[in-house]
Amino acid sequence: MPDDEWKRLFKELGSNRDRAIVSVSTDIDWGSQLIRVIRKGSRAEQWLPVSPEAIV
Repeated sequence: MPDDEWKRLFKELGSNRDRAIVSVSTDIDWGSQLIRVIRKGSRAEQWLPVSPEAIV
């Protein structure tokens, strides 16, 4: 998706929570309640636990 479309989409979202979910929706293991992060320095992939409240 082009950057200008992302910017428009993010303006339409009502909260930072919604923006975060859209940003990482492909990197969530909903069943195991894990989120995938890429480490800034090493670019290593790591799965981290997320609170049940954050998943809801």
